[in-house]
Amino acid sequence: MKQLLALLLFCPLAGWAQSETVIPGLALPNPQADTLKPIEIREYPYTYGNRSYVTTSLARIYSYDGVDVQNPAQELWPRMRALNDPDVNREYQLYTNAVESRSTARVFAGIFTVGGLIAMIAGGVQARDYQQALNAKRQAWYATPAQLITTPAPATISKTCSAWIGSKNSAGVTQWTYMSDLSIKVTGGDSPPLSVQVPNPNQTPTTSFAPQPPIPTSVNMPTGQGLLYGGLTSVLIGTVIWYTTPNTGDHFHRAVQLYNWALPRKISWQLFPYSQFGMGGLTLLGTFK
Repeated sequence: MKQLLALLLFCPLAGWAQSETVIPGLALPNPQADTLKPIEIREYPYTYGNRSYVTTSLARIYSYDGVDVQNPAQELWPRMRALNDPDVNREYQLYTNAVESRSTARVFAGIFTVGGLIAMIAGGVQARDYQQALNAKRQAWYATPAQLITTPAPATISKTCSAWIGSKNSAGVTQWTYMSDLSIKVTGGDSPPLSVQVPNPNQTPTTSFAPQPPIPTSVNMPTGQGLLYGGLTSVLIGTVIWYTTPNTGDHFHRAVQLYNWALPRKISWQLFPYSQFGMGGLTLLGTFK
């Protein structure tokens, strides 16, 4: 009789002891946030570089419901925003602003970089043409032979005379005779001259080279240096803009942390009833886990 009573009482309790079951109509519907699950984060360092330069960085892998997420930003933001947490929404706004700023900055970086590369190419072409023209001008300078100039000898030369003999003729005019060369005579004057013009005994002409212009150092055309330096500056500006764009990964990582912190903790319970016999008769007990 006692065993039959125990079986009759145990059968209904065994039906109630279904784990994580909800009887329709007896429980309120769960909010949407209750269906969300935590996002797992795994981080590992990795090293790349060469013998002279080695860099260590940190890689993150996000998992949802035990599955690694291929595109975290695209797949996880809808789940995190479904929580409707103000901190998560604030990080999402910061993330959106950073994405927009990053997109705009990359457009400007591309404009500066591409424009700078085009300017450097144009400057390189101008510099090549300038150097070719300068080399051609220098080759023409080297190929031009020196001009030989022939100068005839002067018909007369100046001769210094220091000793004279003077005598007057019948007309009273003084005639001066050079004592070292009696063929040199001068008529007139109260005193003899210090030098006289005499025929040049050496009539051999002299030869010399005409003076040459200096070697060419420039040509009248653009050198291309302005475009080269300007293009290089533009590329550097574009590179700085590219590498100083806002980092979206920090906002996303913080949003994941805030999401996990604000995620409601679900309590699962199960009723495991059992019976035992004692001195006082049949006793029904239940445990919650």
